[in-house]
Amino acid sequence: MLGYYTLSPYVYDSVVALFVAALLTRVLASAGAGNPSRLLALLERRSLIRIGLASYSIFLWNYPVLSFLKLHDLLFPQGNAAAILANVLLAACATGVLSFVTYRYIELPFLQMKVRSRQRPVLVGAE
Repeated sequence: MLGYYTLSPYVYDSVVALFVAALLTRVLASAGAGNPSRLLALLERRSLIRIGLASYSIFLWNYPVLSFLKLHDLLFPQGNAAAILANVLLAACATGVLSFVTYRYIELPFLQMKVRSRQRPVLVGAE
């Protein structure tokens, strides 16, 4: 907590991200092949794999959605936990819908084209 007040936001965010990444790596590494942890079992669920596949679309839509909601005064006023939860749900639903559409109709077709282009045999010129 002291770092929050003494470090610049950029350095603080980087240190926290590094710490969380190291912690996640440690948790996942502790799950051996013969003894999968509950976290690893959770991360292998079909729904979380789909979210992971669409994570780039989620990343791209998150900030514009939050900016749009704030600019148009569509967020609930801050002040209590219920308002924060409502804002999170509102932003998550809007981001989720836009991310699904973007992934399904833009990103996925291009990924499939990439896979198909790798499967084509290379034609060697006849002499």
